[in-house]
Amino acid sequence: MTSSVEIRVHYIGNLKHKLGCDEDRLALAPPMRVRDVLEVLVERHGAELRDWFYNQYGWLDPRCMVFIDGEDSRELGGLDASLDGVDEIEMAIALPMAGG
Repeated sequence: MTSSVEIRVHYIGNLKHKLGCDEDRLALAPPMRVRDVLEVLVERHGAELRDWFYNQYGWLDPRCMVFIDGEDSRELGGLDASLDGVDEIEMAIALPMAGG
């Protein structure tokens, strides 16, 4: 039997304001990747969130920063970074502030 892993997703900057909350808590069963977490968040908060996460090619939008326990997900495999093998994962998702 596979147990689920607790994932705390913290929102920073514009994304925090768009969603109206500081964090979500998810319990997902392995195997899971960053892409899987983002898709759960899209299901939970609405399809327009997909445009915040992905570019036109389906890759992680360079303006969207995803950190896994303090490490940039791009250094760990990007959307395909594995989130298996730990009891609890903390992710922070930020979108830089825009302005001029």
